[in-house]
Amino acid sequence: MTLSYIPAKEFKDDPPINLALFNRSPSVTLLDYNFPRIPIKDIKGFEVIILLFASLFIDFLHHTQSEGQGSVPADVKRETERLQKLEDKEQERLRREREEEVQRETERLKKQAQEEYLEMKKRQEEVERETERLRWQEGWYSNPDNKPLLPDRPPPYSPPQKSKKKHWWQ
Repeated sequence: MTLSYIPAKEFKDDPPINLALFNRSPSVTLLDYNFPRIPIKDIKGFEVIILLFASLFIDFLHHTQSEGQGSVPADVKRETERLQKLEDKEQERLRREREEEVQRETERLKKQAQEEYLEMKKRQEEVERETERLRWQEGWYSNPDNKPLLPDRPPPYSPPQKSKKKHWWQ
């Protein structure tokens, strides 16, 4: 296994820089000739950190091998499953709450729309009643045909009468 430094995005064409090599046997190889290529202020401190993490990693590997893939990963897996179930239950509860909230809001808006429609219909009926009252008051319905009075129309157009002459010279 290797410890590599991946350059920043601005140097995306550069390959990763290997800094250390790890083996399962307790050996760590530091590639100190690559350290100046990365932006580190304290190279000695960086070497100490690499050695500490390498020893921790090697101890973890030996511990899991001695226990036959050990109980630690099984416990971790069991705990992960338990946490995943809890998270799924929480997400389901939140989804149901959002659904109920949307349902309540939909019902409220339907009720509000129905009230507004009935109010508008009531106002329209009041306007029609007032209009009819004013028409009666102004005398629109005083003629026997119950039609509003209109101005007199001109007589219908009638074409000129044909003369009995057959030709113009007669």
